[in-house]
Amino acid sequence: MTLTNLHVLLAGGAVFGLIGFLRGVAREIITTVGIIIAYAALKWGELFLIGWANKLFKIAMFVLRGGLAADDPTVAWGQVSGLSLVETDGEKLIFKLFVFTLAVIWAYVVGNKRLSGKTIPFGPLAIYPDLPLLSRSLGLVSGLIEGYLIAYFVVPEIFPRTETVISLPTGTTVEFLGEYMPFAFVGFVAILIAFGLRSAALKK
Repeated sequence: MTLTNLHVLLAGGAVFGLIGFLRGVAREIITTVGIIIAYAALKWGELFLIGWANKLFKIAMFVLRGGLAADDPTVAWGQVSGLSLVETDGEKLIFKLFVFTLAVIWAYVVGNKRLSGKTIPFGPLAIYPDLPLLSRSLGLVSGLIEGYLIAYFVVPEIFPRTETVISLPTGTTVEFLGEYMPFAFVGFVAILIAFGLRSAALKK
């Protein structure tokens, strides 16, 4: 099976655009910011995060072996000092995808908690019935941007080589996504401006 750039964008856009339409622009702005922060943290702070994950893993293993209460804490520490939670390329991939997924889920949860309201169950999602059409429309656009950002992060991580079980022209797809990053940024800024103007109008 061969996936094209259009398939990637359509899949991401359909899922996250629908979610954005159901949740409204205010919640989607929080989620989009969360995704951007998660991407930046993993892009430029990968070694820092992996380092702390390994440190915490060693501490946890040390505690499980008795910690300072062990018969010989130095021996217990020596047994775990060489252990690592994240070391191989495969482990790094799983770690980054795990952290990114948690960050995205957290961003969605924060958006829902900060802006709670009446909801109607819609399968695994929820519809906010009191939202005006403008908020839903801006939420749809914001959701499309989120799908784009997630694809921009996930595609080169899951498909680092051209040939995989699912044939995807990864290099071309990454270049394609990268070319449209400025448009995603401008679109998000435009959504912020529109949301700000709408909020100001409602306060009058």
